[in-house]
Amino acid sequence: MKYILKLLTKYKPFAERRVSSEKYGRFLTNLQQFLNLNPVVVSGVNASRSELAVIFQALDFYAENGEYITVAETARLTDSAMPAVSRTLRSLSQKGYIKRILDENDRRSVRIAATEKGKKTLDDFIKSVVSIIDTAMEEFTDEELSSMIEYHGRFVNALTKATKGEQDAGDKKHNKGL
Repeated sequence: MKYILKLLTKYKPFAERRVSSEKYGRFLTNLQQFLNLNPVVVSGVNASRSELAVIFQALDFYAENGEYITVAETARLTDSAMPAVSRTLRSLSQKGYIKRILDENDRRSVRIAATEKGKKTLDDFIKSVVSIIDTAMEEFTDEELSSMIEYHGRFVNALTKATKGEQDAGDKKHNKGL
């Protein structure tokens, strides 16, 4: 993030911006500190983000559909490539967090079920993150939280709107080359 601030301050029109370089610097520093927070590490659970996502999808899919999730569906719902899902499933299986079940209708297909140990790991992670967020929120009044949530929402909407034009231009440029 520091290189972005340095790059921006060397960019000539940057000095003409409404927001000072000091505010940009503070904003980017705070953003970087926020992005460096890793709830998986802080929670102390023995699972990666991708592992927790797979456990969640297995439990959620079963709760909503009454059947175990397929590997292909897991890849789709976690927006992951099949090789990455296979590696994650191997790790989860070794840790005892999931079990693989042959599909009764298609013996070539494997379905995934979260074990009690996997469910407990996900529950422990959720409890830890909620506790951390609750503790952090205690530092603010209800009014401050409401303002922060409103401002954050407005800022995300403004960033989305500002980058939408850039994304559309990039898409058009990319599609032109096809």
